Amino acid sequence: MEQQPATSRDVRIHDVLQVVTREGTIAVKELADELGVSSMTVYRDVAALETSGLIQRSHGRVTAAPFSMAEASSLMRMGTELDAKQRIADAALPLLAPGSTIAMDDSTTCRHLFPGLGELAPLTVVTNARFIADAVRDSAELELITLGGSYLRWADAYAGPMTEAMIDQVSPDVCIMSTTAVTGGVCSHPDEAMAAVKGRLMRAARQRILLVDRTKFSRNALHRFLPLSEVDVVITEKSLDPAHLATLRDQVERVITV
Repeated sequence: MEQQPATSRDVRIHDVLQVVTREGTIAVKELADELGVSSMTVYRDVAALETSGLIQRSHGRVTAAPFSMAEASSLMRMGTELDAKQRIADAALPLLAPGSTIAMDDSTTCRHLFPGLGELAPLTVVTNARFIADAVRDSAELELITLGGSYLRWADAYAGPMTEAMIDQVSPDVCIMSTTAVTGGVCSHPDEAMAAVKGRLMRAARQRILLVDRTKFSRNALHRFLPLSEVDVVITEKSLDPAHLATLRDQVERVITV
């Protein structure tokens, strides 16, 4: 039986989606051969993607669902590092107080705060992410403030000057988010408009909580939006490289590992 770490599986699932999207339709055996894994492994990965609605399977063939890669992006992000994201989100919940206002962006780790967030009601959530707004809408105990603007389909969220102007009108008790990359003690993101929103939303809050699994420290992204020194709490994994963990503890007042 094949045994692979979660991170390898995440990469493989991403590769499966890329190949299926590129080909349109492909036999499971061909997909397994291209990725260099067994058909059984591919079937497990395909089942996970099928549950997410990203691909369809029939008679030994896999077909891309009617999503572009950009449209699939936010769903794809939700399907990676699931265990780590859930542990990190669970550790964040005790830091949030009933009656407070919580700002969140399109970070998929924030999605893992639900349904636990409902237990802290009354609570108000401020967000620019449509999928976060949908989760809040499904919790009758939570109040919702949405930040509109230019819709970025790949993020399933809003950004741009209108979004930034709306952020300037709110003062959340807490902002909680993740980041694409942490490099040189700075959070960064590949999209300029989204980076601007993330930085502005963090700075609007009285307390700033950053949720980062270990993969964020092995990446780089073009647009910097917030130095770690401006973050109050970082929640990350115990398995984070000791050098990265030491950097966090040097720059952030409180670091929680899970």
